[in-house]
Amino acid sequence: LHAMTPISPDWLRPGTTVVTASARLARRLILQYTASRLVAGQPVWETPDILPWNAWVDRLWSSHCWSGGRSDMKVSAAQRRLIWQQILESSPQRKSMLQPATVADRAIDAWQLLQEWGLPVFPAGVFVNEDARAFRSWANAYIHRCRENRWLDESALPAELTRIFQQSTPADRCALVFVGFDDLAPARAGLLEVLAHSGMTV
Repeated sequence: LHAMTPISPDWLRPGTTVVTASARLARRLILQYTASRLVAGQPVWETPDILPWNAWVDRLWSSHCWSGGRSDMKVSAAQRRLIWQQILESSPQRKSMLQPATVADRAIDAWQLLQEWGLPVFPAGVFVNEDARAFRSWANAYIHRCRENRWLDESALPAELTRIFQQSTPADRCALVFVGFDDLAPARAGLLEVLAHSGMTV
């Protein structure tokens, strides 16, 4: 416990949410805070609001949906994997794949990177090889399915929330502390920037 990041009282006062880079770090901070309360002799205490990044983004999205903002269904990581596997299984490239599930996982990794960095899926007119053409066709099929069914990929949530909060004020106005992030991809940094511009303490 002593080797963990020191807990600051300002982090954990009511109205502050601590967002961590991983679920493991969130658990460690909660454990350290619990230990500090026990050492202080407190029999009860308010549970601190500490969440890993994905859980915090999910909460922002759910809060927006409950306020009547959107009715899109969020696609979880497991659901996304199933959709990509179905797309690959029905693609012309299927006959040349030895392990479609592994190919789907690598394609999803590439898709997530594109979402995090706000990059297009190989713009028209750009020369690409056979593998890249295959990925582009799968990605376009995935985009089409999501639009057709009003699904929202969870990796696209930061960019979507940024667009939303550029036009409206977040319902959750708590102060935010981010812990354990070495660097932020543009989609994540953009969300923090728009929240700060809305008047929230980040």
